[in-house]
Parts: sequence; C-alpha cells; structure tokens
Amino acid sequence: MRAKKPRLTGLLLQRREVAGAPARGLRAALALPPDQSDYFAHLRQQLLARFVELDKLFGLASDSADIWQQRAKALVEHEFGIPSKAAATDWWSLLAYQLALQFAPGFSLRPIGKKKHGAPPKWTNERLAQLFADVEFLHKKTGMKVRRICVSLPQREGYRKRWGHYSGDNLRKAYARAKKRRQDPMFELELCGTDAMIRTNGMNGIEAAIKRHALRV
Repeated sequence: MRAKKPRLTGLLLQRREVAGAPARGLRAALALPPDQSDYFAHLRQQLLARFVELDKLFGLASDSADIWQQRAKALVEHEFGIPSKAAATDWWSLLAYQLALQFAPGFSLRPIGKKKHGAPPKWTNERLAQLFADVEFLHKKTGMKVRRICVSLPQREGYRKRWGHYSGDNLRKAYARAKKRRQDPMFELELCGTDAMIRTNGMNGIEAAIKRHALRV
C-alpha cells in the first residue's frame, strides 16, 4: 500500500522559470543581459533549492553523504509503495517490475478494440530531442553524414518503431530545426536534462543529449 501523499508547500508547488535569471560576473558589472550560462545557473539554483524543500518534506538531511540515494528511495516509496528499508533484492525486483509496467509496452495489456498505431507524433521539444540524439549518436558511431542517417532511420533496425512514420526528408528538416532550436534555453533543458545541470554548472551538450534521448542501437 502506498504511503499517504504528503502535502506540498512552498517551492515544491512553484514551477521553475527561466525568466528573472540575473547576469553574473563581468556581464553583471557591465550591466549586460544574461547569457545562456546565466539561464542554466539560474535554473540549477532553483532546482537545488527545491531539493532542499524535498528533503524537509521527507525528513532527510541534505548534507548526508548518500543523500541522492535517500531521495530516490523516498520518492520510490511514495510513488510505488516500495519501502525504502526493504531487503535489497526485494527492493530492486519490485522497482524493476513497477518501472517495467510504466515504460515497457510488453508488460501491459492492450485494451480490446484499441488501434495499434495512430498518426505520427507531432514535433514537440521531446520528439525533436529524440531525433537530434539519435542522429548524433549514429554520426558518432558510424561517421555517416546527417542526410544519409536521416534517410536510413525509418527502415534502420531498432529505429523503425520510433521513426518509421517519417520520410528521410522530413527527418532531415526536423533535425535542422532541432539544431537551430538549441539556442532556446528551454529546449536545451529538454535536450540535456536536469541531471547534467546537477553534475556541472551548465549543460553537457551532445553527450548528455545522447544519454538522455538516444536509442543507442
């Protein structure tokens, strides 16, 4: 049985915002507007402040050596009802089962009468990030040019399920759109993820995007 949901307050109810990011260092001294690194530093500061609030909610000590493990287990217990103090083998098997139900289609049942395939997904930031990451991964792995990768994706083994609805030309144009959109801090955040922000003071670029979104087949 899942634990009763705690009452969220303060920062845990407020969405993080790019707006309001202050310029730092020389840019601040020269009264210049913030740049991309200032936006990411601002977002990272907001993120870490919310983790402190999260720690208070679950009664965790933010300066603990294993605080990230404690946070993860507290959230898993809250979301899936898996006790944080369960035996290691039980904890991992229960977590794997719950994650499999959530993310692997083969563990779920298809409702009777539901169609197998719908229309191709729209080009959301997440979808563009997936394409960018897949192309960059294959470019790094094979040395193929972007145009050739995009042409091959719809029929490429391991990628057909994700890109089989698109033509090579559509994928090439969408990749160019994703590459250009990297100037947008919100897209870069979707592309690289907050984990890169936690580890560094800024985004980790293409490697973070590949780790977060690429199929890596």
